[in-house]
Parts: sequence; C-alpha cells; structure tokens
Amino acid sequence: TDIETIYGLKLDIISVSHNLVNDALFDEKAEIALESVLEPAKALEMKTLLRGISDEGSAEMVKRMNCDYVMGNYYSSLLDQQNFIKLITDEGSPLKGGNK
Repeated sequence: TDIETIYGLKLDIISVSHNLVNDALFDEKAEIALESVLEPAKALEMKTLLRGISDEGSAEMVKRMNCDYVMGNYYSSLLDQQNFIKLITDEGSPLKGGNK
C-alpha cells in the first residue's frame, strides 16, 4: 500500500502539492484525502509541508490541520537572498507575528 511505501522510505518530511491543498477548499473528498496524508505522517513523526497557500481561506484551513510548514504566495512571493533575510529578520514580518 502507499503508506507502507512511505514508511519504508524513512522520510523526514512529506510535501503536499498545491493541487490537493486548493482542491480541499472546495471538495470534501479532497479535504479527507489531505487529512489522510497528514495524520499518518504525524503518527510516524514526519514533518509536513503544504505548498501553494495562496489566500486566507487556504491559510485558515492549514492552520486547522496542524501542519508543520507552509509555503505560498499568501505569505510571500519568490524572494532573492537579500529580501529573504529581510523577511525573516524584520519585526513587522509575518514570520515574527506581523501582518499574516
């Protein structure tokens, strides 16, 4: 089964595609599928990354799902090194409890 494959790989982190994250906003089956990936990953002590968070609705959904890491344009567009350092060190940054 797929979970046996995941377990056998001894992964540290599971990354979930933006397609499933976006579908889960509007489709109950997709949300169940997303949760069915996250729950066993947590039980196996793997970290989880949800990609493609592009709006407040998807950001709120992933907060409820207790995901370890998120990424997407809702938080920041692609950054070069200098702007990334500014993002993670600026007191007004969403990463420091600022806007988002």
